[in-house]
Amino acid sequence: MKKVERINIITRYINNRAHFTISEIMREFNISRSTAIRDIREIEAMGMPLVAEVGRDGGYFVMNNSLLPTVRFTDNEIKALFIAFMATRNQQLPYLKSRQSLAEKLLGLISENQQDDLVHLNQILLFEGTNPHNPDLLDLSDLPHPTLEKLIQILLLENYLLVTVQEEKKTKSYPIVLLHLHHQKGHWIIEGFDLEEEKRRIVSVDNLIHVEAYPAKKD
Repeated sequence: MKKVERINIITRYINNRAHFTISEIMREFNISRSTAIRDIREIEAMGMPLVAEVGRDGGYFVMNNSLLPTVRFTDNEIKALFIAFMATRNQQLPYLKSRQSLAEKLLGLISENQQDDLVHLNQILLFEGTNPHNPDLLDLSDLPHPTLEKLIQILLLENYLLVTVQEEKKTKSYPIVLLHLHHQKGHWIIEGFDLEEEKRRIVSVDNLIHVEAYPAKKD
């Protein structure tokens, strides 16, 4: 394991603990005592607030409300993130309005050589569903239905929904309990159980007019 990768993993490891020892780090990451001490000192220098405890094992306390320092990515991790990012183009995914800021932050974290590699990848890789005439990652022509993000926000809190849809020039509302929300052939589909008609119901997000939490609950 490379040093940068090891320090990143150790940082995440100790960030979730109130107390740890040098012996624990040595055992967990199979490194020598001197290497463990050097890594901890480097993590402290990056901003992790640690308080040393006097003792044979050289323990440390992690101060409350500590913030995880900036993560360092390896070359392969950068490529993996970028390729996953590229594969989402024209996929009607939620929260795509954040794509521009995400791309800018990612590019700001890496070296010029790594940036050159990503530019090259962007030129040679083409995924199914990607428009070959407009491969710009920052293009937002693939924004999904505007109700999708609202739907997801509700689902994080409640899976009983009242969905209003446009069907055959008529507006209809259904109280459902969500079973799945899935992406199929370029469209988002709500699969739920109709609480009034007591049957499985499939609703296309493209047909959604309104969605809200449904207060009544039924087994």
